[in-house]
Amino acid sequence: MNIVDLAGALSTVLSASLPPEVEVRAEGSAITITKLAGYSAGGQVTFDLDGRALAHGGPAGGVWLDRAVHDLLDVVQDTTAEATGQPWPGVTTMPVPLVVLDGELLTLSYVDAAGHPVLDLGSVDVADRDV
Repeated sequence: MNIVDLAGALSTVLSASLPPEVEVRAEGSAITITKLAGYSAGGQVTFDLDGRALAHGGPAGGVWLDRAVHDLLDVVQDTTAEATGQPWPGVTTMPVPLVVLDGELLTLSYVDAAGHPVLDLGSVDVADRDV
């Protein structure tokens, strides 16, 4: 999976779990998160996976992948909470993103302070990745 395909797969996984106030779409290696409602409706945040790869040590070695996706989940969470006016995906507190790269499977979720799952976003198969 190349970095453009990864951006598309992450966008698909996230879109399935987001409230209607937020839209996520992939454009090349970038993922754009748009607030459709709430505070500063129409505001956008663009998260470039290519740039994050370089910031976290580059695609060589793959260590960057879980860190970059963790950062993405953090941005999506903050943007969604601003759009809805509530902690997301939590009810009273903001859960923390959890990204686990196990072999060729990248699993994305949010967990509470005790590590209990709050929202399972699913997984992305990154087999044969050149990211």
